[in-house]
Amino acid sequence: MYVILKNEKSFTKEEWDEKLGEVKIRKEDMNKLVMDYFLVEELVPVVKAFSEESATEIDFDLATIPAKSNILQKIKSHDAEGAINELKALDWLGLLDPSIVLMLERQTLFQLIRDQKLEEAIEYAQERLVPLVEQYPQYEETMTRIMEVGMLPLAFTDPTNHLDFYLKDEWGEVLARLVNSDIVCGQNRETETKLLHLLRTLFHVEKELDEHVWYPHLNVCSGILEDLGVGRAGSDEETESSSSGCISLG
Repeated sequence: MYVILKNEKSFTKEEWDEKLGEVKIRKEDMNKLVMDYFLVEELVPVVKAFSEESATEIDFDLATIPAKSNILQKIKSHDAEGAINELKALDWLGLLDPSIVLMLERQTLFQLIRDQKLEEAIEYAQERLVPLVEQYPQYEETMTRIMEVGMLPLAFTDPTNHLDFYLKDEWGEVLARLVNSDIVCGQNRETETKLLHLLRTLFHVEKELDEHVWYPHLNVCSGILEDLGVGRAGSDEETESSSSGCISLG
């Protein structure tokens, strides 16, 4: 049940809507917010069309987006070696944390073992993994674990059974997400949209304001102000249900 506390200020929907209407937002700022969303979501055709229609500048090289998508697809389809070669060709390998590079190199090692190319696997480890650990000594323990996991299957008839986790599509998806995050951050881009940050701020401010003022809340799913009853908003769960039920804030 909602109650209005003594001396608590309250606003009707009409009054609150009028106050919101007093806030002036420049069209250029709205366009930049929309463009940011399209860029973070990497909707290249939409970015180009919106830029032309709204005269909003694109401050990012769109050609890198399909190039990155190609790399991520190689990782997902278990072509780690091809992904590494593409990263080197684009001079992006340096954007990755060394631990992620080690994971990519490990994939190729495990794939060679899976295919029972044992001599090639040992040669690959010596030529690619050992120098990497020498360059980054902090990953020596990780390298030891990789070699233990990788070489243990050599004692078994079917190596695939003992590398199953790392050869599944699910692990390819995880590794692709890690690589994507490092590339995006290395390019000084955001992994989340400004719109999402603004929504988090909105919900936080609403909860703070609920302690002092009763007012209609904005349902961000419908864009409509909702009258929550005869008093202030109730619990955090009620406010969140009204405001963010269809929004995932991560």
